[in-house]
Amino acid sequence: MPELNRSRSLDPPLGARGARTGTLSSAPRAHGDRGAYGRRMAEAWGGGSPSAAPGPGPTPVADLLQSLEFVLESAAVGYWDLDVTTDTMNRSLAHDQSFGYAELLSHWSYETFLAHVHPQDRDRVADSFAAALHGRGKYHVEFRVVWPDGSLHWLLSRGRSLHGPDGRAVRVAGIVCDITDAKMLELAAHETASRFASVVDSMADAVVCSTPEGVITGWNRAAEKLFGWRADEVIGLSVTLLLPPDRTHEARGLPEGMTGSQPVGEVEVVRRRRDGSLVEVSVVWSPWRDAQGDVVEMIALARDITERRRMERALQHQATHDALTGLPNRALLADRLDQALAAASRSGGPLAVLVLDLDDFKVVNDAAGHAVGDLLLVETAQRLGSALRPGDTVARFGGDEFVVICTDADADAAAAVAERLHEALGPAMEVEGQRHHVTASIGIALSPPLRGEDLMRSADVAMSDAKSTGRARSRLFESPMAERAQSQLELSLQLREAVTTGALELHYQPVVDLTTGEMTGVEALTRWNRPGRTPVPPSVFIAVAEQTGLITALDRWVIDQACRDGAAMVASGLLSDRAHVAVNVGVRDVCDALVVSMVVSSVAAAGPGFGYERLVVEVTETAMMNDSDAAQQALQELRDLGVGVALDDFGTGYSSLTHLQRLPINVLKIDASFVRQITEQAHHLAITRSLVDLATALGIRTVAEGVETREQLHLLQRLGCAAGQGWLWSRAVPLAELGEMLQALPQGRFDVS
Repeated sequence: MPELNRSRSLDPPLGARGARTGTLSSAPRAHGDRGAYGRRMAEAWGGGSPSAAPGPGPTPVADLLQSLEFVLESAAVGYWDLDVTTDTMNRSLAHDQSFGYAELLSHWSYETFLAHVHPQDRDRVADSFAAALHGRGKYHVEFRVVWPDGSLHWLLSRGRSLHGPDGRAVRVAGIVCDITDAKMLELAAHETASRFASVVDSMADAVVCSTPEGVITGWNRAAEKLFGWRADEVIGLSVTLLLPPDRTHEARGLPEGMTGSQPVGEVEVVRRRRDGSLVEVSVVWSPWRDAQGDVVEMIALARDITERRRMERALQHQATHDALTGLPNRALLADRLDQALAAASRSGGPLAVLVLDLDDFKVVNDAAGHAVGDLLLVETAQRLGSALRPGDTVARFGGDEFVVICTDADADAAAAVAERLHEALGPAMEVEGQRHHVTASIGIALSPPLRGEDLMRSADVAMSDAKSTGRARSRLFESPMAERAQSQLELSLQLREAVTTGALELHYQPVVDLTTGEMTGVEALTRWNRPGRTPVPPSVFIAVAEQTGLITALDRWVIDQACRDGAAMVASGLLSDRAHVAVNVGVRDVCDALVVSMVVSSVAAAGPGFGYERLVVEVTETAMMNDSDAAQQALQELRDLGVGVALDDFGTGYSSLTHLQRLPINVLKIDASFVRQITEQAHHLAITRSLVDLATALGIRTVAEGVETREQLHLLQRLGCAAGQGWLWSRAVPLAELGEMLQALPQGRFDVS
């Protein structure tokens, strides 16, 4: 037996089948005609002697072999027969054509065959051939050959060995055919499948395949990362291992739901990890069907949405809850109220809404700072929540306003809840080492009879009534409150129009020197005389302006008009060299420093005859207390411009007398409530004397308001008060009337005797 060649080399690239041009030999067939070959084959394989055939011509066996050869060559299948002892091979033309030769080579041996095998396949082919020779199996092998034209082809060779009496192989015979096209398809399919498997394995989404019965058949790397199990640990197990104990029912009914060829729509479910933790995933199931349309496998694409759902829940919470206190916000409050009203309508039970507004919170917030104010709001929210009944809702409506929804609550129950809220806010709140007391005004509205927005609006009206009647109390909504609120709304609309159209006017009241009778200035007072209607008192429309935010527009108009009128009075000689025009400014415009820009623009518009020294800005001590630092800075800027600053209504508030020493004021106005009583009540006289003495000691000029009698005048003179104003000399009158009055005075002076 010849020694088999087992040389190896690198695998060349695949090539297409080329032309059959031989390079080793192109000699014609040298082993006789096919009939002789057939006879030798018959003898070799025990087919009988030719003499056994009846009659002349080929034997039946030879005819059979000739027919077989014809059939094989017609099917492009070559046959071969190797004599192992002589290493000679008989073969058909189709055999050599499989190796790229158009004609039979003159010689072909085992070594010739092995030399044509691709180097990378040579060892494997030799091993397979050797195994067949030694009786270890049939010869069946696929291998590559390089044709003479350089193209690469795949061949399939199959055969069997014949052994002699001693058990040694003496012959090996078989067939060979070109399977290049089929192999290319197979390799392409394998490459596609491999590439697809690689793509699936590299996907960010987990891919889990299972049978319709739920047995896991596929598991990519993303699935390992998502769920914690390796593929080799779960293949063959049931998909129920991914289901939490309370969701095992989800494994049933899925195949029945896959009636079409399209994927089952995306669903969000909860699944279990290897460590027992739960993960929220988005899953899309796709059916894989066979040719008959039956589902043979289910493919699930799963994506971890835990973080997305967490963010969605956070965003949802942010959209429906107050960022500072964590309470429901206005949007969630509206939804809760709608639900509560619907439930109350079904049950026929009562419902109460409480609107709660903190008293003077702005004072605390501005004085202590917004950081402290925020902490107070957080503490307030916690206390309110702790005072409610189960099922009630408290929400932050905005700023320092809260709303409480009380289900199944009539007037008495709502009043009891309001009382508990007052009690909860009663103890002092300690924030950053400081103690703060917080109170609230509460308005209550009931359903029935009120519904929807009427409930909130009515409770807000009741809250405003509670605040205007003393604060730190509760009020149940009543119809007259709504009428007053409507009246105030109409008044605010009319006031806005009056400010815009200039329907207001200024009257001026003289300020009289109590020693000489000279008019040292005038105070500008706003009047709203509506044609054909009752005039609105200043105490009413100024309060409306402050509540509705119109006070800034009103102040701007007053300062601008007073400066223009002042310039006219200077030009006409109505104001002496030392005389001034005083204007009242609201608390908000002082604290927000708007008054400074108002004064600058108004004085500039008045012309060169009216300077800053001619103007006095009057502010109340309430403005000083609301935001003393901001107010003090604004007033100091006015003083730096040369504007006079008067503290109005002093003594009626709660400011300390020490404020007089640090505030940038040069005029102190004693409130009329003290002046009217100084001749009748000793304590009013004592207060007035103290105010005059203190102001004098500080170098501050005093002006008494509301002087109406000679007795009051004489007493003020003895106390040392510098000036006064009141009906003793004149009420506030229009500018033209003021000029006529001064012209009628002897020497232009008022009587102070």
